[in-house]
Amino acid sequence: MRAEAVVAAALAAIVAAGHATTPSVTLRNTADPGVVMPAAGLGTGCAIGGCKISPGSDMVAYNMSLTWLGMGGRRIDGADSYGCEPGIGLAIKHSGLAREDVFIVSKTGPGGLAWPLGYNETLQQAKEIVANYSTTYVDLLLIHWPTNYGPCSYHGPKPSIPTTDPECDTALPTYSEKGCRLSTWRAMLCGSRVWQRQWVCQTSTRRI
Repeated sequence: MRAEAVVAAALAAIVAAGHATTPSVTLRNTADPGVVMPAAGLGTGCAIGGCKISPGSDMVAYNMSLTWLGMGGRRIDGADSYGCEPGIGLAIKHSGLAREDVFIVSKTGPGGLAWPLGYNETLQQAKEIVANYSTTYVDLLLIHWPTNYGPCSYHGPKPSIPTTDPECDTALPTYSEKGCRLSTWRAMLCGSRVWQRQWVCQTSTRRI
């Protein structure tokens, strides 16, 4: 049985067990008060979106997302770095559901050469994320990783990060891990008109 069929069968069982309903939680400190998030959602990532962007990767994300929405799922988790956002956006459009009935989670970063942290970079990534989904907003935007090298391992000297934020470029004496993180947060707060809540994911409590 193909991997997609296995996942679809598992999702169907979960939805059936919950009688096609999903518990929800009300988020605090949101830009728009009273935002409700479904407690369960479809996680994507490299296995579904591709990460290695190639012909057909959008369709994998599209098929999985459309299946999930058809079974009653209403929350989907993606990221700028996964390469799955256009497929998810197309699935929502073709599902027949209203945009406000689907809860979209996405992420800026995770740092590094392709998706650097920083004030201007975060604002730009947020705009690109919204455009990738073919929507006007996302419901929850996360910072994928709290430092500008993400979870990846670099051997030898680390390359300069192409960021306009002097606190985020590791090649400059002005680089500051904490300062870069705070600068990225400022962009998240100032740009919150295009999303409804933000929080740090994949980090430890000491970094919050």
